[in-house]
Amino acid sequence: MDLTNLLSKLHSLKGRIIAGLGMFGALINGLAPDSARPLDLGKAATVFIAAVVWLYAELGASNVPSAADVALYQRIKSVIDSTALSFLRDHDFGASIRDLQTQPVSEICSWHGADAEFQDKEIQKSWSLCRERFETLNRNYAEILGPTHNPNRLAAIPPGTHDWDIPQHLQDNVARLNNNGSDAYRNFIDFDRLARKRLNL
Repeated sequence: MDLTNLLSKLHSLKGRIIAGLGMFGALINGLAPDSARPLDLGKAATVFIAAVVWLYAELGASNVPSAADVALYQRIKSVIDSTALSFLRDHDFGASIRDLQTQPVSEICSWHGADAEFQDKEIQKSWSLCRERFETLNRNYAEILGPTHNPNRLAAIPPGTHDWDIPQHLQDNVARLNNNGSDAYRNFIDFDRLARKRLNL
C-alpha cells in the first residue's frame, strides 16, 4: 500500500482508534512493572513509535475537512458558477436582464436547515455574511425589478422611460442594485478563497 495513502487513513476515526489501541498495547507490553529487568531498547522503541503514530493520527484528524462541508461547498459552486459571478461583478442594472439571471441568488436564499450550514466555524462565519448579501440582493430583485415588453426580461427602469429623464428614485434603485451586486460578488470571492483553503481543495 502507498505510504502516503496509509498515513492519510490514520486521520479517519477508524485509523485513530487503531493507532490508540496500538499505543495502549505498546504501553502494556513495554512498560509493565518489573523493576528487576533492565531497559529493553526494543520495547522502548516500540512504545516511542506507537506514540508518534498515535499523535500523528490525533493531530492530523483536526485538519481533515468534513465530507458534509465539502459537499455543501460543491453544491454552492454548482449554483454560483462563473457565469453567475460574472453577472454580479459586471452587470449594470440600468439595463434590462434575463429573468434567469436572478435565479442563482434566489436559489441560494431558498436553502435552509443544517445541510445548508458548514460545520467549520470559520467557513460558516464567512458563508453567513455571503447569505446576508444574497438575501439583500434577492429582496432588491423582488422590490425593484419589473416586467418589460419581453416576457423573459426584467428591468429596474420601466419600459418607455426616456434616458434623459430618468426619475431620481429610479436612479437610486439602479445604484442600490449595482452596489449590492458588487458587495455580494466581493463577499463570495472572500468566502470561496477561505473555503478552498480550509477544505484543502
